[in-house]
Amino acid sequence: AAVGVAYELYPALLAGVEKFRHSVYVVYAGGDDAVLAGDLAALEYVGRVVEYGEAWGFKTAVGVKAEHFDYPVYYAFTDAEEHLEKAKDIDRKRSLVVYSAYPSVLYIEAGLLKERLRHIWGLLAGGEVGDVEGRSRLDRLARFTYLKLLEIYRALELCNTDRVEARRRAAKALVEYVYFVNRRGQRDDLRWIEELTGMDLKPENLHRTFAAALACGNYHRLGEALSAALVVLNLFHLASRSAEG
Repeated sequence: AAVGVAYELYPALLAGVEKFRHSVYVVYAGGDDAVLAGDLAALEYVGRVVEYGEAWGFKTAVGVKAEHFDYPVYYAFTDAEEHLEKAKDIDRKRSLVVYSAYPSVLYIEAGLLKERLRHIWGLLAGGEVGDVEGRSRLDRLARFTYLKLLEIYRALELCNTDRVEARRRAAKALVEYVYFVNRRGQRDDLRWIEELTGMDLKPENLHRTFAAALACGNYHRLGEALSAALVVLNLFHLASRSAEG
Protein backbone atom coordinates (compact mmCIF):
# COMPACT_ATOMS: atom_id res chain seq x y z
CA ALA A 1 0.00 0.00 0.00
CA ALA A 2 2.83 2.39 0.84
CA VAL A 3 4.51 1.70 -2.51
CA GLY A 4 1.22 2.40 -4.28
CA VAL A 5 0.80 5.76 -2.54
CA ALA A 6 4.43 6.84 -3.02
CA TYR A 7 4.99 5.72 -6.60
CA GLU A 8 1.52 5.56 -8.17
CA LEU A 9 -0.99 7.86 -6.44
CA TYR A 10 1.31 10.80 -5.69
CA PRO A 11 2.97 10.86 -9.15
CA ALA A 12 -0.48 10.78 -10.78
CA LEU A 13 -1.64 13.75 -8.69
CA LEU A 14 1.62 15.63 -9.28
CA ALA A 15 1.28 15.19 -13.04
CA GLY A 16 -1.83 17.37 -12.90
CA VAL A 17 0.10 20.37 -11.56
CA GLU A 18 0.29 23.10 -14.20
CA LYS A 19 4.09 23.18 -14.11
CA PHE A 20 4.28 19.54 -15.21
CA ARG A 21 1.05 19.06 -17.15
CA HIS A 22 2.62 19.80 -20.54
CA SER A 23 6.20 18.78 -19.72
CA VAL A 24 5.98 15.22 -18.41
CA TYR A 25 4.72 12.20 -20.32
CA VAL A 26 4.41 8.88 -18.54
CA VAL A 27 5.48 6.10 -20.89
CA TYR A 28 5.06 3.35 -18.32
CA ALA A 29 4.19 3.17 -14.61
CA GLY A 30 3.67 0.14 -12.41
CA GLY A 31 4.58 -0.60 -8.81
CA ASP A 32 7.76 1.32 -8.03
CA ASP A 33 8.94 1.44 -11.67
CA ALA A 34 8.30 4.25 -14.13
CA VAL A 35 9.58 5.50 -17.47
CA LEU A 36 9.11 9.19 -18.25
CA ALA A 37 9.79 11.46 -21.19
CA GLY A 38 9.71 15.24 -21.25
CA ASP A 39 11.67 18.46 -21.07
CA LEU A 40 13.91 19.50 -18.18
CA ALA A 41 10.90 20.03 -15.92
CA ALA A 42 10.58 16.23 -15.88
CA LEU A 43 13.72 16.09 -13.72
CA GLU A 44 12.15 18.32 -11.08
CA TYR A 45 9.04 16.13 -11.26
CA VAL A 46 11.17 13.05 -10.59
CA GLY A 47 12.94 14.85 -7.75
CA ARG A 48 9.63 15.59 -6.04
CA VAL A 49 8.47 12.00 -6.45
CA VAL A 50 11.75 10.78 -4.96
CA GLU A 51 11.40 13.09 -1.97
CA TYR A 52 7.86 11.87 -1.39
CA GLY A 53 9.09 8.28 -1.56
CA GLU A 54 11.76 9.08 1.02
CA ALA A 55 9.04 10.34 3.36
CA TRP A 56 7.67 6.76 3.27
CA GLY A 57 11.14 5.34 3.91
CA PHE A 58 11.99 4.36 0.32
CA LYS A 59 15.19 5.14 -1.57
CA THR A 60 14.94 5.59 -5.33
CA ALA A 61 17.42 5.04 -8.15
CA VAL A 62 16.99 7.23 -11.24
CA GLY A 63 18.68 6.98 -14.63
CA VAL A 64 18.64 9.98 -16.97
CA LYS A 65 19.37 10.29 -20.67
CA ALA A 66 19.29 13.85 -22.04
CA GLU A 67 19.17 13.92 -25.82
CA HIS A 68 17.78 15.77 -28.82
CA PHE A 69 14.04 15.37 -29.34
CA ASP A 70 14.48 13.09 -32.36
CA TYR A 71 16.81 10.63 -30.58
CA PRO A 72 15.28 7.12 -30.93
CA VAL A 73 13.19 6.44 -27.84
CA TYR A 74 14.32 2.80 -27.60
CA TYR A 75 17.98 3.83 -27.28
CA ALA A 76 17.07 6.52 -24.77
CA PHE A 77 15.20 3.93 -22.71
CA THR A 78 18.07 1.41 -22.73
CA ASP A 79 20.62 4.11 -21.86
CA ALA A 80 18.48 5.38 -18.97
CA GLU A 81 18.00 1.81 -17.73
CA GLU A 82 21.78 1.32 -17.73
CA HIS A 83 22.25 4.52 -15.72
CA LEU A 84 19.56 3.34 -13.30
CA GLU A 85 21.50 0.17 -12.57
CA LYS A 86 24.66 2.22 -12.01
CA ALA A 87 22.81 4.30 -9.41
CA LYS A 88 22.02 1.11 -7.51
CA ASP A 89 25.66 0.03 -7.70
CA ILE A 90 26.91 3.35 -6.31
CA ASP A 91 24.79 3.45 -3.15
CA ARG A 92 21.45 1.80 -2.36
CA LYS A 93 21.10 3.81 0.85
CA ARG A 94 20.64 7.13 -0.95
CA SER A 95 18.28 8.35 -3.66
CA LEU A 96 20.64 8.95 -6.57
CA VAL A 97 20.27 10.19 -10.12
CA VAL A 98 22.83 8.99 -12.67
CA TYR A 99 23.39 11.26 -15.66
CA SER A 100 25.33 10.19 -18.73
CA ALA A 101 28.82 11.50 -19.52
CA TYR A 102 30.53 8.54 -21.17
CA PRO A 103 32.89 7.02 -20.17
CA SER A 104 32.59 8.61 -16.71
CA VAL A 105 29.60 8.11 -14.44
CA LEU A 106 28.08 11.34 -13.14
CA TYR A 107 25.59 11.25 -10.32
CA ILE A 108 23.81 13.59 -7.91
CA GLU A 109 21.45 13.16 -4.98
CA ALA A 110 17.86 13.54 -6.15
CA GLY A 111 16.92 16.17 -3.58
CA LEU A 112 19.93 18.32 -4.48
CA LEU A 113 19.09 18.00 -8.18
CA LYS A 114 15.60 19.35 -7.54
CA GLU A 115 16.98 22.31 -5.58
CA ARG A 116 19.59 23.17 -8.22
CA LEU A 117 17.01 22.96 -11.02
CA ARG A 118 14.86 25.52 -9.23
CA HIS A 119 17.96 27.70 -8.88
CA ILE A 120 18.57 27.40 -12.63
CA TRP A 121 15.00 28.39 -13.50
CA GLY A 122 15.18 31.36 -11.12
CA LEU A 123 18.51 32.51 -12.49
CA LEU A 124 17.34 32.43 -16.10
CA ALA A 125 13.92 33.96 -15.43
CA GLY A 126 14.83 36.53 -12.79
CA GLY A 127 17.03 38.78 -14.90
CA GLU A 128 19.91 38.85 -12.39
CA VAL A 129 22.46 37.95 -15.04
CA GLY A 130 21.40 40.76 -17.36
CA ASP A 131 20.38 40.76 -20.98
CA VAL A 132 20.78 38.14 -23.70
CA GLU A 133 24.48 38.99 -24.02
CA GLY A 134 24.96 38.51 -20.27
CA ARG A 135 23.25 35.11 -20.33
CA SER A 136 25.34 34.08 -23.33
CA ARG A 137 28.54 35.12 -21.54
CA LEU A 138 27.52 33.18 -18.45
CA ASP A 139 26.69 30.10 -20.52
CA ARG A 140 30.12 30.31 -22.17
CA LEU A 141 31.78 30.37 -18.75
CA ALA A 142 29.57 27.50 -17.57
CA ARG A 143 30.50 25.36 -20.59
CA PHE A 144 34.23 26.02 -20.17
CA THR A 145 34.04 25.35 -16.45
CA TYR A 146 32.20 22.10 -17.21
CA LEU A 147 35.00 20.95 -19.52
CA LYS A 148 37.76 21.71 -17.01
CA LEU A 149 35.89 20.16 -14.06
CA LEU A 150 35.22 17.07 -16.17
CA GLU A 151 38.96 16.78 -16.87
CA ILE A 152 39.65 16.98 -13.14
CA TYR A 153 36.93 14.42 -12.42
CA ARG A 154 38.48 12.04 -14.93
CA ALA A 155 41.90 12.72 -13.43
CA LEU A 156 40.56 11.52 -10.08
CA GLU A 157 39.49 8.29 -11.77
CA LEU A 158 43.17 7.76 -12.68
CA CYS A 159 44.45 8.16 -9.14
CA ASN A 160 44.29 4.43 -8.42
CA THR A 161 46.24 3.45 -11.52
CA ASP A 162 48.56 6.33 -12.46
CA ARG A 163 48.98 8.98 -9.78
CA VAL A 164 51.59 10.99 -11.69
CA GLU A 165 49.42 11.32 -14.80
CA ALA A 166 46.33 12.01 -12.70
CA ARG A 167 47.99 14.88 -10.87
CA ARG A 168 49.43 16.26 -14.12
CA ARG A 169 46.00 16.31 -15.79
CA ALA A 170 44.35 17.97 -12.81
CA ALA A 171 47.03 20.68 -12.64
CA LYS A 172 46.82 21.32 -16.38
CA ALA A 173 43.04 21.71 -16.23
CA LEU A 174 43.30 24.18 -13.34
CA VAL A 175 45.92 26.29 -15.13
CA GLU A 176 43.73 26.49 -18.23
CA TYR A 177 40.71 27.38 -16.11
CA VAL A 178 42.53 30.22 -14.32
CA TYR A 179 43.82 31.58 -17.64
CA PHE A 180 40.31 31.60 -19.12
CA VAL A 181 38.65 33.28 -16.14
CA ASN A 182 41.33 35.96 -15.73
CA ARG A 183 42.04 36.73 -19.38
CA ARG A 184 38.44 36.63 -20.59
CA GLY A 185 37.30 39.01 -17.85
CA GLN A 186 34.64 36.67 -16.49
CA ARG A 187 35.43 36.87 -12.79
CA ASP A 188 32.25 38.90 -12.22
CA ASP A 189 30.15 36.03 -13.61
CA LEU A 190 31.94 33.46 -11.50
CA ARG A 191 29.66 33.95 -8.49
CA TRP A 192 26.71 32.59 -10.48
CA ILE A 193 28.70 29.47 -11.37
CA GLU A 194 29.71 29.04 -7.74
CA GLU A 195 26.07 29.27 -6.66
CA LEU A 196 25.03 26.68 -9.24
CA THR A 197 27.80 24.22 -8.40
CA GLY A 198 28.12 24.84 -4.67
CA MET A 199 31.92 24.98 -5.09
CA ASP A 200 34.52 27.67 -4.42
CA LEU A 201 35.96 28.26 -7.91
CA LYS A 202 37.81 31.52 -7.37
CA PRO A 203 41.28 31.23 -8.95
CA GLU A 204 43.04 32.21 -5.73
CA ASN A 205 41.27 29.41 -3.78
CA LEU A 206 41.67 26.52 -6.22
CA HIS A 207 44.64 25.06 -4.35
CA ARG A 208 42.29 24.43 -1.42
CA THR A 209 39.20 23.41 -3.38
CA PHE A 210 41.13 20.84 -5.44
CA ALA A 211 43.83 19.84 -2.96
CA ALA A 212 42.64 16.21 -3.08
CA ALA A 213 43.00 16.11 -6.86
CA LEU A 214 46.45 17.68 -6.83
CA ALA A 215 47.59 15.18 -4.20
CA CYS A 216 45.54 12.16 -5.32
CA GLY A 217 44.49 11.55 -1.73
CA ASN A 218 41.17 11.46 0.16
CA TYR A 219 39.35 12.44 -3.00
CA HIS A 220 36.00 10.67 -2.55
CA ARG A 221 34.20 13.75 -1.23
CA LEU A 222 35.69 15.93 -3.98
CA GLY A 223 34.61 13.36 -6.57
CA GLU A 224 31.01 13.51 -5.36
CA ALA A 225 31.03 17.33 -5.36
CA LEU A 226 32.49 17.40 -8.88
CA SER A 227 29.97 14.87 -10.13
CA ALA A 228 27.03 16.91 -8.84
CA ALA A 229 28.52 20.16 -10.19
CA LEU A 230 28.97 18.64 -13.65
CA VAL A 231 25.36 17.48 -13.80
CA VAL A 232 24.12 20.93 -12.80
CA LEU A 233 26.35 22.78 -15.30
CA ASN A 234 25.20 20.47 -18.08
CA LEU A 235 21.57 21.12 -17.21
CA PHE A 236 22.19 24.86 -16.98
CA HIS A 237 23.54 24.82 -20.53
CA LEU A 238 20.50 22.88 -21.78
CA ALA A 239 18.14 25.24 -19.93
CA SER A 240 19.95 28.28 -21.38
CA ARG A 241 19.51 26.94 -24.90
CA SER A 242 15.85 26.24 -24.20
CA ALA A 243 15.33 29.78 -22.84
CA GLU A 244 16.74 31.20 -26.05
CA GLY A 245 14.00 29.40 -27.99
